[in-house]
Amino acid sequence: MDVGKVVLDVAKVVLDVEKVVLDVAKVVLDVAKVVLDVAKVVLDVAKVVLDVAKMVLDVAKVVLDMAKVVLDMAKVVLDVAKVVLDVAKVVLDMAKVVLDVAKVVLDVGKVVLDVAKVVLDVAKVVLDVGKVVLDVGKVVLDVGKVVLDGVQHCHHLCHLPITTAF
Repeated sequence: MDVGKVVLDVAKVVLDVEKVVLDVAKVVLDVAKVVLDVAKVVLDVAKVVLDVAKMVLDVAKVVLDMAKVVLDMAKVVLDVAKVVLDVAKVVLDMAKVVLDVAKVVLDVGKVVLDVAKVVLDVAKVVLDVGKVVLDVGKVVLDVGKVVLDGVQHCHHLCHLPITTAF
């Protein structure tokens, strides 16, 4: 058996392996790019959810302010009912309805505020998940770079003259 032929066959096998490793490195880099793109989308969605949560919170504050105004109006109506005794029963009934509505509006405002807090918490979690996905994408990209560097190093070694490589 000719030693030169064996060395040449081994070199061919090494080149074939190098091609496969290079293809795998390219796939890893492509996956890393996709992961980074997904991470960017997740972060964008998290920002939108956070903005929506802020808007819901602002609406909840307005609803609570309106409920306080309605409640104050109901108190005035009750004071007028005490002064005007003949109309007191009608005004008192109306004031009770307005007070009930104010309580309902206040309860709705509280529920909206609670929902806004939950949405804000969810937005924070989504933002944290987006950050983790981005970090994972960066690690995958770094691994891809290391694999590519290794492949390029192997490729460089395979192209050395046979006497130098062995």
